[in-house]
Amino acid sequence: MGRKALAIAGLVLALAAGTWPQQRLQVAITSPADGGRVDTQTTVTGTVSDTNAVVWVIVHPRGNPRFWVQPEASLHAHGRWDCEAYFGEPGAQRGLRFDIMAVANPVRQLEVEMQLQSWPQAAARSRVVTVTKR
Repeated sequence: MGRKALAIAGLVLALAAGTWPQQRLQVAITSPADGGRVDTQTTVTGTVSDTNAVVWVIVHPRGNPRFWVQPEASLHAHGRWDCEAYFGEPGAQRGLRFDIMAVANPVRQLEVEMQLQSWPQAAARSRVVTVTKR
């Protein structure tokens, strides 16, 4: 049997056995941009590679030991998601910097307004985006 026939046979066996390599789950924040400015309530948007994933946004005020879980993101077509995130209290914390991370399929169950000690473990985590409150 030639190399080409062996390669095709291997692919057929992998597909039949369900061992086809899976794409690694990825999640990203597309807005706000790193270095951007946010209001007290700002929509955070992004993408996720698996439309069946559960995406959460975490906000960490710089200088604060807490990491705040925001409402679960709403998933849309083509892996796009959005979440209304909250940055401090209205009229307060102007100029304060916040770090934002999106996580997909967290290891631990998350709930809105949950306060964490660190970024949660998850199947996928976005890069951290740092913003400043207007």
